Amino acid sequence: MNIDREMQSKEKISFVVVSCDKYKDLWDVFFHSFFKYWPDCPYEVYLVTNHLNYPSEKVHTIRIGEDGDYGTNLRKICDQIPTDWFVYWFEDTPFSKPLDTTRIDKLLTAAQNENAGSCLLVPTYPVVYLKNKTKLLGSIPKNVKYRAAIGASLYNKKTFKKLILEGKTAWEHDKNFEPNNWDDKFLALNSSINEPFFPYAHGVIKGKWCYQFHRFLKKEGFSNLIPEREKESIFSFLYGVLYMLRIKIFKFFKIHWYE
Repeated sequence: MNIDREMQSKEKISFVVVSCDKYKDLWDVFFHSFFKYWPDCPYEVYLVTNHLNYPSEKVHTIRIGEDGDYGTNLRKICDQIPTDWFVYWFEDTPFSKPLDTTRIDKLLTAAQNENAGSCLLVPTYPVVYLKNKTKLLGSIPKNVKYRAAIGASLYNKKTFKKLILEGKTAWEHDKNFEPNNWDDKFLALNSSINEPFFPYAHGVIKGKWCYQFHRFLKKEGFSNLIPEREKESIFSFLYGVLYMLRIKIFKFFKIHWYE
């Protein structure tokens, strides 16, 4: 890889962890796992809060004040991100295995070279089906479900600003069809990629611990957090399992999930 291009990539990208003060119980476990599994992270790390500050020299705080609607919160966050490119991540998805910085930089640089508006960084859904199995990324076809949903992605700030619908809910953002009329590129990972770039454990669903997350908390030394939240019901857990099974079937048969 060209060293100058590599350094440009690192200088232009922020890693933004979106949270709020009522989820402060997750911050220690998140950043413990973050720096344990990604000790050589080359990007500036930011945590979005309402009013609180996270006491770490490794983490910059973005305060947005009182919660508003989802779109207004996104606008406040975007206005305080200092770089033209940023990774958007969530505080309830801590890393669970070591991350490979060289491999990640290759992925993010590829997205920038493609002039992506956004690039989904996790191999859940959507993905793209490419004949060239060595290629990392491809364009998500228009009208595919969640093509422009705001999630764990690398964003170009120009496209991100266009995605923001002030006064609207998260669901209304996910169901926004207008990006299908844009020329912005929405990229996703090639379905042939089996090893995730950002392995993580899903911690919270609807304010409750995900069914299997207790195991992760114990492994990372945070058993004390378990009483802080209820655990999701077995029915909620099984619904999630069935949903992911549906996604696996789509990927196996290389099917896109259209709106």
